[in-house]
Amino acid sequence: MVLENKSLSPQVINDIYMIIDNKYKIQVKKFEVPLILEPYKAMEISSEKYSYTTPSLPLKTGGNVILEVSTTRKKLYLYMHKKTPKVEKEMKTIPHNVTKIINTYNEKIVP
Repeated sequence: MVLENKSLSPQVINDIYMIIDNKYKIQVKKFEVPLILEPYKAMEISSEKYSYTTPSLPLKTGGNVILEVSTTRKKLYLYMHKKTPKVEKEMKTIPHNVTKIINTYNEKIVP
């Protein structure tokens, strides 16, 4: 995914979560050293690969995905699709409830 800072001040990002269907919250990226996104700059961010999740996520997530970006100032909620429902109070209190499972064989990630 690509994050873009359209503001006049830098954004310091600590971690990024994905909220799916207002029920599931999975960690996309946690930065050991906070990421500084300069004003009017963009940066590509990718998650580490994994085999599967517990609990299993729905195959069709389409328009019900919101990114929760934690900065040093506040949490930002970014829509992945124009038809995504608005952020509700309940959504802000969803705990991190999805675990990524990584299986390796010969140092390669397998399903």
